Amino acid sequence: MDTSELSNAWRAGGRLYADAVNDFVVRGMRDGWSEKEPEFPDQQTPLADAVLQVVREANRSGHAGTLRERFPPAILPFASRLKSEGRALDPALWIDDERIALRIGAPYEAGPVVIADANGISECPGLLGFGRSHDGTFYAWAKDTGIEIRRGWNGDIVTTLPWPSRFENIPASRQKPRTPTPLTITKLSVFPDGQRVLLTSPRGIFILTSDRAVQLLPRTDEYRKYVDDFENAEKFELSMEHAALSPDGTLILAGHQSSAHLVFDARGKQIATLDPRSEYPHHAWFSADGRIAGFNSCHLYNGESFGIAIADLQGASHIAYDHPKARTLQEGARVYTAVARDDEFIIGDAHGYLRAFDSQGNFRWQYFIGGTLCSLDLSRDGRKLAVSSYAGILCILDLESPERDPYAIGTGSRHPVELWRWLFWKSEERPLRW
Repeated sequence: MDTSELSNAWRAGGRLYADAVNDFVVRGMRDGWSEKEPEFPDQQTPLADAVLQVVREANRSGHAGTLRERFPPAILPFASRLKSEGRALDPALWIDDERIALRIGAPYEAGPVVIADANGISECPGLLGFGRSHDGTFYAWAKDTGIEIRRGWNGDIVTTLPWPSRFENIPASRQKPRTPTPLTITKLSVFPDGQRVLLTSPRGIFILTSDRAVQLLPRTDEYRKYVDDFENAEKFELSMEHAALSPDGTLILAGHQSSAHLVFDARGKQIATLDPRSEYPHHAWFSADGRIAGFNSCHLYNGESFGIAIADLQGASHIAYDHPKARTLQEGARVYTAVARDDEFIIGDAHGYLRAFDSQGNFRWQYFIGGTLCSLDLSRDGRKLAVSSYAGILCILDLESPERDPYAIGTGSRHPVELWRWLFWKSEERPLRW
C-alpha cells in the first residue's frame, strides 16, 4: 500500500470509528445506557505500524507539519504500545502564548524538563521540577540546592526557598537531623506574593518560605496511626496526595487517600473538613474566580465530584456528605487534573476524557484524548488548552474553533479542535510531532 492509499484508508477508518462512538454516546446520554456497548468498527489498528513509520519519516525529513491533513491523529490504534511506551508528562504549563514547559516522567522517576512548541523540543538542564503562580507572574524552579522563584519563566530570581530541614508534625523528641535535600515533587504552586510555595509531595504537603516549612500533611495523628515507630516516620509516604492554591493565595484545598477533603488558610491552619462523596479523596481545584471549591474522590477508576461555595465554608468546620450547600458536579470520573474558565470546569479523568460542566454541574461537552490525563493548563486568553497524559501525549486544543473535527471523539455544546501534538514514547529516538 503506497502512502496515498494508506492515508485514504486511515482517514476512512478514523471517520467510521469516530462516527460510531459519538452516535452511541449521544444515544446513551439522551436515552440512558441500557443499550449494550457495540463492538465499534476498527479499521485503523492494522494500519498503525505503517502510519507510525510515516510519522517517524516526516519528523526526520522536517515535514511533520503536513501530517495531520493526511493522517489525522488517533491513539486507540496504538493501545497495545501504551503500557510499555507511555510516560507521564506532568506538569505541562504554558510559559507564553506558544510554548509549553513540561516534565517527562512520573514524580518518582528521574526525568528532564523540556520546552515544547509546534515546531520543536528543547531541554532545560538542572531542573527537578517547576510550578507557577495562578496569574503567570512567578515561576518556581526546583533544583538540588532549593527552589528558585523567578519573575517570568527565565526571569530574575525573586527569592530562593530551602528544602524542608525537618518534618514539623513529627514530635520534636523523635526528630532526626536532616540535611535539606529535595523531596519528590507532585506539584508546586507559587503564592501571588512570589515569596512562598505550596509543595505537594508523597512525603508531605508544605508551605515553604525563606526561613521555614509549615507542614500541612501528614498531621501528627496520621503519623501515629500509620507509623508504628516515630523513628521511621520520615519514611512514611502519602498516596493520592493533592493540593490546590486559590487564585488569591488565601486558601488551600488538600487531601490524600486516607484523609477527608481538607481546607487550610494561607498560614497552614486547618479551617474545614469535608466528607468525600466516593471512597478516597483524589483531587481538588478552584473556580476561575476562586469562589467555588471543587472536590473529587474515587473508587478504582470511577469517582464523584462536588462543589461548594467558599462563602458556605465560613464558620463551618465540618461539611457532611449530604450537606445541602454541596452540589454534585459530575458523577463517574476519577479526576487527575482540572482547570476553570469563566463559569466552566474542565476535568481530565482516568479514562482519557476531558469533561466540561458549569459551576452548577450541568454537562457541556466531553472530548477524548486517550491514556489517563495528568495535566491541563489554559493559555492566558483561555482559548487554548494544553493537555498531557500518562500515555506520553502532549496536545494543544483550540477551545473556540468554529469548526468540528470529523475525526474527533467528543460530544456536547463545544467541539475542541486539536492544533498539534507530540508523542514522548520510550522506544522512539526522539519525540514525534504529529
